[in-house]
Amino acid sequence: MADEETQLNKLKAAVKNWREIILPISSVILWEKPWHPCALIGGMYLHKLYYSKCRCDFILGTTILFMSIWLLDPSLLTAISIIGLTITISDYIVPLLTASMMKGDTWSEKKEKQLDEVCLMLLKYFNVIVNRASTFCELRTFKPKLYYSCTIIVLMLLAWIGNNINNLFLTYLLVVAILLLPGMEQNGIINVYTKILTQKIGDMAQNTKIKIGQIKSD
Repeated sequence: MADEETQLNKLKAAVKNWREIILPISSVILWEKPWHPCALIGGMYLHKLYYSKCRCDFILGTTILFMSIWLLDPSLLTAISIIGLTITISDYIVPLLTASMMKGDTWSEKKEKQLDEVCLMLLKYFNVIVNRASTFCELRTFKPKLYYSCTIIVLMLLAWIGNNINNLFLTYLLVVAILLLPGMEQNGIINVYTKILTQKIGDMAQNTKIKIGQIKSD
């Protein structure tokens, strides 16, 4: 519990200058309105961000971004440089704009609670990924055959997919899936389809056992 609180405090300190931007983005990612999933795929429209007497409206488009990359067709080094420049400039400009445009009394206890919830959600996903990766790496020691078999099969499958499908399109699908995942989990969609898939697999296994039993009896 103490480790979780320490992680939470560190994360909140790291995103302190971005907190006014994080809250509206998180509302879209968690699908607080019916049109938010479409916005995540086509274009994310963030509004009602008031700083002093200024209203900030801006659009973030996943599809628009990848279409621009596809049309410009930059080299790998150029793409990495542009991404790095965008992150660096944003990290410098956004805190300055937030500090200059935001009133001192705009941050409330309600917003602080919302930020805590967002940070806890990020920590949950981070810890899940770390734990799964650690568990998989432990297989190398305790179950080496399973570890190497799974690793080789997955890598061969990824190599085949990467060779047959456009890499930019694969990246686009991956980004869209990552953006939609929190909202799907928040609205219970993942649990519903997991139960359906589990039931289908159970039915298939049961039918296979019945067919094998009939063959043996014949």
